[in-house]
Amino acid sequence: MQPLPAPAAVPLLQTSRTFQIQSDTSTRVRGQTVSNSIATTLRQTYGGRSPAGTHAVLVEQLSFAQTDQSPLALLLADLNPVNNQLLLEVGTYGDLLAIRNREQVQEQWLGLRPHILHTYGTTREGQAFIQGFEQQLTSPTLLDSFRHKGGYGVLFPGLFSPVGPAGAVRAGYSERVMAGFFGSLDLPLRLHTEVVPSSAVPGECQLRVSGELDAARFDEPGLQALVKQAMDMLNFRVAHSLNCREEYTLDEHGWLTAARQELTFTIENFYHQHIQHELKLA
Repeated sequence: MQPLPAPAAVPLLQTSRTFQIQSDTSTRVRGQTVSNSIATTLRQTYGGRSPAGTHAVLVEQLSFAQTDQSPLALLLADLNPVNNQLLLEVGTYGDLLAIRNREQVQEQWLGLRPHILHTYGTTREGQAFIQGFEQQLTSPTLLDSFRHKGGYGVLFPGLFSPVGPAGAVRAGYSERVMAGFFGSLDLPLRLHTEVVPSSAVPGECQLRVSGELDAARFDEPGLQALVKQAMDMLNFRVAHSLNCREEYTLDEHGWLTAARQELTFTIENFYHQHIQHELKLA
């Protein structure tokens, strides 16, 4: 991997931090439940500011462990080395803009590909998944695989600068899209962020975020059709609800020190998904 540019305008001790992230998911479809708990360690290193005002941030995955031992979960775990070092271009409020080391990501995949094909490419399902993964690596939508998902979604929620300074916060109302949340359907959210100064630690603040479904941008007809087809009932009543709560703690420099995200999406008598992420300094 090419070296990052020299950090600019941040204290030396603030250029790198390591986080532990606990992610718990539970999905129930028509009475059948699939759950997983994932523990990851991510190191975030600031790589400098571009002339356009964006930031270079390197994210390295140092460890990964999960409870789900299904074939698909094991395949995804074995694919982790492909993405365990991502050089990201990040906007003023932490929006993910681009992956700057895609060539290195592709090289990682080419080195891992023989093992993956030998281990998982003997079934039709495995072959199809691997083919889709290869296509995604060269797709313009690759960034959607990380934006607002997993540990990357906690580090870069698009609400604050990941490298400060203090006060670089997107307070008030904002929008978010979780791509491919329900099959091929995106989940558009309308968020409200409140900044609460700490009464115990000087300079520290907490962001309290509530979210709701953005009905104007949501493909309601698409969801209705998808659920009715799955239920094989054209007259099935599709009623859904969403609960979204998030909290982030920023230190006096504006750097993240703790976070919690919780999202629940329910379709009555058909589907229930609960996602929870907790982050702390390692």
